[in-house]
Amino acid sequence: HELLAALRRTRPDVVLLDWRLGGEDGVTLCRTLRSETAPPEVVLYTASSDEELIAAAADAGAHAVVEKGADIDQLFDALRLAVRDRRAAA
Repeated sequence: HELLAALRRTRPDVVLLDWRLGGEDGVTLCRTLRSETAPPEVVLYTASSDEELIAAAADAGAHAVVEKGADIDQLFDALRLAVRDRRAAA
């Protein structure tokens, strides 16, 4: 998987994932990323407000779920908090 290999090489503090990623979904990739050594925080960005998706994202270890169409400041706040928490944990 090219994306996973790239993330392992670059070791970002935070990853912003869409729920739909072609043949995969962001929740599955989130779970995979969070199982890595020194995992990045994950913010899931989705057009869905489905509570099952939000619960699945939380179970997978997502730091936050932000609905597309929300105020852009909500997305920036989620990313800032994820970076802060990742760096505090390091």
